[in-house]
Amino acid sequence: SHSLPQSPATAARADTGKMPGATLPPIGSEQTYFDPARNARLPFPSLYSDPTIDLTVVVPAYNEEARLGTMLDEALAHLEAGVAGYEVIVVDDGSSDATAEVAMRYTERWGADRVRVLRMQRNGGKGAAVRAGMKLGRGRYLLMADADAATRFADIDKVQSEIDRIEREGMGVAVGSRYQSQSKTERTVLRRFVSKAFNVYVEVVGGVSGIRDTQCGFKLYTRRAAQIVFGTQHL
Repeated sequence: SHSLPQSPATAARADTGKMPGATLPPIGSEQTYFDPARNARLPFPSLYSDPTIDLTVVVPAYNEEARLGTMLDEALAHLEAGVAGYEVIVVDDGSSDATAEVAMRYTERWGADRVRVLRMQRNGGKGAAVRAGMKLGRGRYLLMADADAATRFADIDKVQSEIDRIEREGMGVAVGSRYQSQSKTERTVLRRFVSKAFNVYVEVVGGVSGIRDTQCGFKLYTRRAAQIVFGTQHL
């Protein structure tokens, strides 16, 4: 099995609150991240180099200042309790609100080895943001997770189990499902109908079968699979 190494649970960190003075990396520094502890910009590594940690979590975020903190609190608590080596890369996709400031408060609190902020020069859409973040990850596994917390972050344990089951020669992708993660009361009837109808369309027209929720923003890739998918993706 290739399950993520477990680490002892660490003491819970205090809520980030409204930490003043978050230092923002400049917009367009798409190959560097800012480390507040060193007061310096440092180069991101490449997806095509060897992994140095167990898990990279890429969070694409566009105007998510109101929801990003909740998602990061949940994710970091779970990761600290269960993953030995991880990083979270928040990709600010040209936001016009305080998304980048919120993300940088987490870098200041948790450190740049744990939380890094990538600021895109302009809004390129979710796909472009995910690709940009993935190509800078250090993990043996790389997870895409939406900033709106549409999927419980603890469900990473389920997709990791699926990767363990299907991985062959370093290749594997596991896709989460919002149908499993959320109760029916959390998703309106209209949203469930539209989502299911679209997935039927994707299966019939696109020929994609065997994936219950193709649009779920919770996908785990092996490093080799991410190299191929995001190295050849055109948006």
